[in-house]
Amino acid sequence: MSLGSTLPVFVFGWALSGAADAFQSGAQDALIFDTLKQLNREKDYLKVKSHFILINTISVIIGSLIGAYLYTINHRLPWYLITVTIILSTLVFLTVKEPEFATKYKKISDQLKQFKQSLLLSLCSFEVRRLIIFGLVLALPMYVFTTLLNQPYLISRGFSVQSLGVIFAIITGIGGVIASFSHKIEPILKQKLSFLLIIMSFTTLLVLMGLIHNPLILGLVIGFYIIDNFKSVIIDNYLNQTISSESRATVISVQSFVNNIFISLLFVFIGYLVDIFSIDIVLISMGLLVALTCFPLWIISHRKGA
Repeated sequence: MSLGSTLPVFVFGWALSGAADAFQSGAQDALIFDTLKQLNREKDYLKVKSHFILINTISVIIGSLIGAYLYTINHRLPWYLITVTIILSTLVFLTVKEPEFATKYKKISDQLKQFKQSLLLSLCSFEVRRLIIFGLVLALPMYVFTTLLNQPYLISRGFSVQSLGVIFAIITGIGGVIASFSHKIEPILKQKLSFLLIIMSFTTLLVLMGLIHNPLILGLVIGFYIIDNFKSVIIDNYLNQTISSESRATVISVQSFVNNIFISLLFVFIGYLVDIFSIDIVLISMGLLVALTCFPLWIISHRKGA
């Protein structure tokens, strides 16, 4: 991505990026949860995950400010910086110790057998299916917004291109800091009310973001980021509690794979809708999609006692 100048190079680069995301998504959460479980501290997962959000928020703030400045000098400089940070993070991960049972499956045949069992778990367990569907639908708005809409949306509300780096730092900073207290909020709301809050907030915020046309929408966008961070922590926590250690990384990776395939297919369609209609119509439509999809699933889950 740093050196490319043609479409095939960029397509290949993003394909590798997608593969990398699929590998790390399941492995990272599984490593955190299973390490805590080995230490008899699995109840601390929400707290640790919240701290991860805070650390990530600080990184994004620094990256937003530095990246915007480097981009004004040379469009490729931010990509060079990303490359360096990935190399440094790789060196850190080389020092990480695997949980003891992670070395259980060494043969390829054992790994394939475990993958099959984990895949069946994903398909057969109502609780796992429910969480994967919730994660799929609730991940769509933020994926679409950050990838396709955020910059043109903010510009359409009166913000300048030069101010976007600072704005993204502010949005991510406030959203991340508040969401880092997820471990204190979830025990109060519990699972049912947590999901209800997420669904209602996403629906309301997306509809209002499509209806309001002035700089005050910055508060709505910050709220959108807060709820999205809270949603990610909550779903990861419940999914980790539902599945076994042997299946955890695979099931989470299956969830990531399904999310990426689903969202990749919708990206073209949503981009087409933006061209035909407007960003506002797309935002409102996504809010209604969340309501129409997630409220019935929440009611069914409530009746089943989930």
